[in-house]
Amino acid sequence: MKMMKILVTAEPQGFGLSSIAKTITSFLDNSKIDILARGLAYDYFYKEGFNTYYFEGYEDIKSLSELLSRYDLLISVNEGRLAILAKKIGLRVIYFDVLCWLWQGRLNKDFISQARLTCDKPMSELLGIFRAHQEAIYDLEFIRRRAFFSIVAGLISNVTFIQDFPPLAKERKDMLKAVRRDMHFIPPIIKEYNFEQEVKEKKGVFISLGGIPRQNNYAQIFAKILKKLGDQLPIKVASSDLPDKMNFSYTVYKHNELLRDISESRVILTPPGFITMFEVFSLKKPILYLPPKNSGQHIFFKLFRNYGLADFAVTWEDIFLGTLSYRNSWETMQIVEKRMLEDQRLSDALYDKIMFFLDRLINSPKGCSRLIEKQSNFLEAITAGNGHFKERLRNSLKSCL
Repeated sequence: MKMMKILVTAEPQGFGLSSIAKTITSFLDNSKIDILARGLAYDYFYKEGFNTYYFEGYEDIKSLSELLSRYDLLISVNEGRLAILAKKIGLRVIYFDVLCWLWQGRLNKDFISQARLTCDKPMSELLGIFRAHQEAIYDLEFIRRRAFFSIVAGLISNVTFIQDFPPLAKERKDMLKAVRRDMHFIPPIIKEYNFEQEVKEKKGVFISLGGIPRQNNYAQIFAKILKKLGDQLPIKVASSDLPDKMNFSYTVYKHNELLRDISESRVILTPPGFITMFEVFSLKKPILYLPPKNSGQHIFFKLFRNYGLADFAVTWEDIFLGTLSYRNSWETMQIVEKRMLEDQRLSDALYDKIMFFLDRLINSPKGCSRLIEKQSNFLEAITAGNGHFKERLRNSLKSCL
């Protein structure tokens, strides 16, 4: 296969999508890889040492089109609008929708029919839609638009991969297959690694907060918690943005350094993000779940609790006793975000719960071992097809020549 010039992009919603994109690049042989990214995704890839272009948006479409035209192929992880644009100007595109589980409830015949019609819209009309979304606030309409762009990108791209975890409902999957029979449904894409030097004595606590949401004050609340926690234990923190004057340092990690520090820690505290958990499972570290940052994480937490993997967890339901019962994940987080602003003692209540579970986890070797075994068995079960995925990706690259 000839040397391909490949441009890679990922939607900047936290660091998970960028992490997946980076893992995909490790499967690409005989390729020159550059990155086009914005927001947190730009910070992530720049720190990883990639040649990274900053994505300014859709105002200067001429310069953006000229940049795209220098490449043989675009690989996009949930950056739906860019995938659509690239395909419209004649670039070959491989698209990954790893969030289809989040918006599968929106998939119906009318939604997909509208997406198919959008594939044929002229560029000028599409750009107007893209630019309107650029300034949108984070609400249900914002998520609906993300879902819509992703489905359109999945229909229009040369090759499309859909992450089938959490498992898509059969009727939703059948609906997608009906409009595009060659969609690939794959397990989670997780980096494979092996640290040669085993650390005999695990010390301290690693807290992975990841990208901090702007639509609530999660950062301010957890800065107070971590400041108190840092007085009690040695901690390391991975995060994009926290208030100044803390008694601990935090950083946006390079991926391998993140995994290294996780492997050298005794316990991992993390919200239920959809990549970090799998990496912690693989490294055989026990997880104490922090409350979700957003509705997607709330969905993930409920799923992992149903699988019996959330033995040690601090939930919003624990804090707001009874007020969140029988609500969907979006409604739950709307109530939580309102309470975050109103309740000045929230960080104290969360800290007490965290310390309670952390003490149980650290001082219960048998419970810790059982949790690690369950996590490892679960990971092995859901990633059994990853070897086949690599071969399918290589075949997809050949098909785009």
